[in-house]
Amino acid sequence: KVEAGSDWNWCQNQPGIYGRVYYTDTQLYSHAVVFNISPASSELYGIDFALTPGGYVAGHVQDNQGNPIANLFVQAGLLNGDCPDCWDSFIGSSTDAQGNYTLGPISPGNFILYACTNCNGQILVSEFYSGTYFASQAQPVPVLSKQTTPNINFALDQGIVISGSVNVPDGYSAAGTQIDVWKLDSNYGTGTRTDKNGHYAIALPPMFDGYWGVAARPWGTDLGSQWAHRVLLSQEQRFDFNLKTGGTITGCITDHGQPVSMGWVNADADVMGQGANVGPDGCYAITNLPAGEYRVRYDNNPEHRYAYYG
Repeated sequence: KVEAGSDWNWCQNQPGIYGRVYYTDTQLYSHAVVFNISPASSELYGIDFALTPGGYVAGHVQDNQGNPIANLFVQAGLLNGDCPDCWDSFIGSSTDAQGNYTLGPISPGNFILYACTNCNGQILVSEFYSGTYFASQAQPVPVLSKQTTPNINFALDQGIVISGSVNVPDGYSAAGTQIDVWKLDSNYGTGTRTDKNGHYAIALPPMFDGYWGVAARPWGTDLGSQWAHRVLLSQEQRFDFNLKTGGTITGCITDHGQPVSMGWVNADADVMGQGANVGPDGCYAITNLPAGEYRVRYDNNPEHRYAYYG
């Protein structure tokens, strides 16, 4: 993948004036063209860019009491099309001591803005501009060449704070365990990581009209994940996890003996639901599964029906 432009000109050691873009003309890394370099084709020609000077977005971030929020990370991005609320950010900047930020340079266009409280550990609810928790409902912010779009402000809610701790066996560390939280009847989801002592706290939108899930996922270890499933925030706001050694389910997807190189495999049980992408070789590995009996399902391939193992 090839990119041009940046918020910093490393050659001249000064701020850049062109927003980062990937070939061909996209801000999203996931949408960039992939070039394959091999001994047979070690040189590529005509990978050209026509850059336009970028613009900027500026604003202020405060809590719902009017207090400025310092060191909060504000991001700009685009919907990526993977799902209704799936999006990718491509540039970000932190607020100063007065809660003000300036973001850019950004190539001209319309973008969504996100105030990310989880990025730097603030216990407030993250939100998209203007005042929504869902990327698909975000108000597009126009960016014009050589101009600043002002007053893209945020007033963040304290929300409902859930907290807890992660306990692990001797010889393991609970620090940095991924905590995922999602609302079962919507596309809303968020997450954080435990501190050095295995504790966590995260603010959620005040949505009391449905069930939530909370999971501790110790990626990079052989411990099993654990979840609290179908919980009501009006009744529970503390969730502790005691993780134990887990297992892995592996396999391969084939069609008439040939590997199927796309899709998703999920392992569902009362104790945990977890999945993995199918690799280029048609194989998958679902890790960090606690002891239990699982139903294994393959889906998310437009050319094949979903199927359960067995």
